[in-house]
Amino acid sequence: MVRGMELVLLAPAREEVVFRGFLLHIFRNRMKGRAACLCCGLFFGMAHLTNAANPRFTWSFVMVQVMVASVIGTFLSTRTMATGRERGTADAVAIHVVNNLFASVVGTGRMDVTDWYVMVSLAQTTCLFGYLLQRDLVVVA
Repeated sequence: MVRGMELVLLAPAREEVVFRGFLLHIFRNRMKGRAACLCCGLFFGMAHLTNAANPRFTWSFVMVQVMVASVIGTFLSTRTMATGRERGTADAVAIHVVNNLFASVVGTGRMDVTDWYVMVSLAQTTCLFGYLLQRDLVVVA
């Protein structure tokens, strides 16, 4: 129960404050909007390499998770830039909570990219966030 609350509520809030509330704005002060969003998204994806230490996840799953988290992180960064720091960070926390809730419901047992539900979830997430990202990139210069 406590681990579930950590995964679904606390981790998203902590990660979004660090990545969207702090790191994105450091990047934004040093580079243009799109580059800042991309860098923040890539750092967000790389932060998920820590999941390799979890015996539930295979290495291939972690690598796909890093790629998908990079797309999601870039999208959340773009949304934060488009909507403003406070609202954008709050929105990013809410989206991240929903994403982790879905992942915790779907992901039971040892997870590998060859599992059908993992592949469907990753494909759906990548397509959705990819579409939303390209739509929001118009707003961020």
